[in-house]
Amino acid sequence: MISEKRQQKKMKVERDLLPVKAINFFYQAGLACIISYKTIFQKQLGISPQQNGLVAALEKIAHLIAPPLFGAVADKFSAHKTLMIVCCLTSVMAAVPMYFIPPVTLNEKAYPCWYNGTLMCNNSMDNTACHMSSGKCDDETLLCETENPSYCLIQNNETSVVARINSSSQDSLLSATCFEKITDEVYGVTFSLIVLLSILFTASIAPLGSIIDATAVNMLGEERVNDFGKQRLWGAVGFGLVALLTGFLIDMLTGVSCKYGEKNYLFAFVGVAIFMAISVIVCLKLNVPKYKLQSLLSGINILVRNFRIAIFLLVIFVTGFVMGARYAYLFWYIEQLPGSSQTLLGFSILAACLGEIPIFFISGWVAEKIGYNAMLTLGLLILSFQCFLYTLLSVAWPVLLIELLQGIAFGFPMAAMISYASVLAPKGMTATLVGLTQGIYWGLGNMAGSLVAGVLYEQYGPKAMFSFNAGIGTVSAFLYFAVVLILDHLKKKENLNEEERCKADDPLNIARLTTEEM
Repeated sequence: MISEKRQQKKMKVERDLLPVKAINFFYQAGLACIISYKTIFQKQLGISPQQNGLVAALEKIAHLIAPPLFGAVADKFSAHKTLMIVCCLTSVMAAVPMYFIPPVTLNEKAYPCWYNGTLMCNNSMDNTACHMSSGKCDDETLLCETENPSYCLIQNNETSVVARINSSSQDSLLSATCFEKITDEVYGVTFSLIVLLSILFTASIAPLGSIIDATAVNMLGEERVNDFGKQRLWGAVGFGLVALLTGFLIDMLTGVSCKYGEKNYLFAFVGVAIFMAISVIVCLKLNVPKYKLQSLLSGINILVRNFRIAIFLLVIFVTGFVMGARYAYLFWYIEQLPGSSQTLLGFSILAACLGEIPIFFISGWVAEKIGYNAMLTLGLLILSFQCFLYTLLSVAWPVLLIELLQGIAFGFPMAAMISYASVLAPKGMTATLVGLTQGIYWGLGNMAGSLVAGVLYEQYGPKAMFSFNAGIGTVSAFLYFAVVLILDHLKKKENLNEEERCKADDPLNIARLTTEEM
C-alpha cells in the first residue's frame, strides 16, 4: 500500500515536470534556429572577424546583466509567467528584422595578376573550379561562373576577388585583371543594426534560460536536485533536431533562390518565431514557484566570500572563455574547409546534442560518485581536447566525430554548475545564484573568449586561435583540480584537529586521563 502511494506520488511529480521538459525543448529549438547560424549569417553580410567578436562580447554583457535584473522584477511583482511570455515575444521582434539587414556595401579595386602554367578546371561542378599552378597568384582557387574560364572568382580566406582571364597571351603567360571587393564601411549601418538587434534579442532570450533552470531545481527540491540533467536533456534534443532541420532547409532554400556564394537564411528567422510562439503556450502551463529574490549584492557576497566558491566560479569563467571562442568561430572555420555545407553544420550540432543527452541523463549519478568539482575538471579537459582536434582538420566531415565529445565538454559543467549553485543558494535565492552563475559562464566567460578569439582569428588564423584556447583550458583544469585536492586535504586535517580538541575537552575523557596518570 505504501509502495503504491509512493508510485502515485512519483507519477504526479513526473506529470508536474512535463511542462519543464517541454519548455526546455521548444526554447532550445528556437535558439537552435538562429544561434547556430547567426555568426555565419553576419559573415555573409560582410562583418569582419573582429567585428563579430565585438558583437558577441556585447551580447555577453547583455547576458550577464539581464537574467538577475529581470529575475528581480519578476519576483517583486510576482510576474514570472508574464515576463517569460514578454521575453518570448520580444525575442521574435528582435530576431526576425535581422533577416532584412542590408549587407555591407562593397566596392571593386582593379589590379593585374599574372601567372605561368596551366589553368586547371573542374567542369563537373555547376561553377567551374580552377587552380592557378604557379606565378604571382600561386595557390589561389578560382570559382568560375561559366565553363569557359574567362570570368572567375578568386577565394582566399576572407578576400573575394573577381578575375577576368586572358588566355591568349604568348609563351603560355596567362594574365587576369582582378577586381578585389573591398569596403570603406567599418562600423556603418549594417554593423549598427546587427549590434542593436543582437543586444535586444539577447536581453530578451537570456532571462528565459535562468528562470527555466531555477524553476526546474525549485520544483525538484533539494532531495532530487541531481535530476536536473534529466529535465535539461530535452533542451539538447530540441536544439539538435531543429539545428539539423534548419541547416537542411537553408541548403534547400539556397539551391532554389540564391545566387552563387550566398545562403538563404530565411527559415532560421521564421523558425525562431514558430518555436517561441509555442513556448508562450507552454509557459502558461508552468508552475513557477513564487520566491522572494534578495538583493544582487547579497547574492554576489554569498558567492565570493568563500575561497572554494571563488575558485568554483573561476573555473566556470575559464570554461565559458574557451566555449565562447568555439561558439563564435567554429562555424566560420568549418565553413571554409573542403566538403562543408549548411547541412553538415546542422549534423555537427545534432552530433553534439546526441552526445549531451546521455551525459545529462547520468549527470546526477556521476555527481554522487565523483562530485561537482571533478565534473567541472573533466568537462574543461574534454573541451580543451576538442579545440586541439579542430586544429588537425583538413576537411570538414571529421568535425561530426569531434562534436560527439560535446556531451562531456558541455553537459558535465552545465549540470554541475546549476546543481551546485542551487545547493549553495539560501532559501528564496535559487534564481539569483543560478542567474549569476550562468552570467559568469555565458556572460563574462563567453564575452572574454569571443573578444580574444576574434583578435587571434584575424591576426593568426583559426588554428592558432583554437590552439591557444586548448592550452588555456588544459592548464586551468589541472590547476583547479590541484587546488581542490589541497583544499580537501586541509579540510580533512582541520576536521581531525577539531575532533582531537573535542576529545580533549570532553569531561569523561579528562577524568579517564587523570585516572591513568595516577
